[in-house]
Amino acid sequence: MSEIENIVKEERKNDDERSLKSVLGSKVISQSGEIVGIVEDIVYNGYSIKGFLVKTPAFRKNVFIDKSFLDRFSVKGVMLNIDPVTTFIGKVVFDLSGRNIGKVTKVNRKDDLNIFNSLTVKKGVFGKEILISKSYVAVIKKNVILKVNIKG
Repeated sequence: MSEIENIVKEERKNDDERSLKSVLGSKVISQSGEIVGIVEDIVYNGYSIKGFLVKTPAFRKNVFIDKSFLDRFSVKGVMLNIDPVTTFIGKVVFDLSGRNIGKVTKVNRKDDLNIFNSLTVKKGVFGKEILISKSYVAVIKKNVILKVNIKG
């Protein structure tokens, strides 16, 4: 085995043997590569890990991420197998004609699941809040694109 292969093997071994304490303060990265936040705490019940409390810049508070959404630990951080709906906050929303409707200020979810029912959108500080149903959403990537035009 070459020296490089030995180094890679040792790094993988060290990566597999990370302690849970070393996860605290790690970045949490969504399936699409977006940074969700930082691991603030690990939630467990007896000897079983339930998930992680993640401090997100959008909420400025901790959000629970269930262990079922964990893909793997890496040297870059905690990798998820989903794109949390909480990452929609701050995205710009455009209607079907390309008009800027505003930014997502709140994701209205069903319980604590990674399923949203609607988005609350607001344009500017003094703008009126608009509730956008999930059924009106065509695409969510860097921005939110709607299937319909919004009057206003």
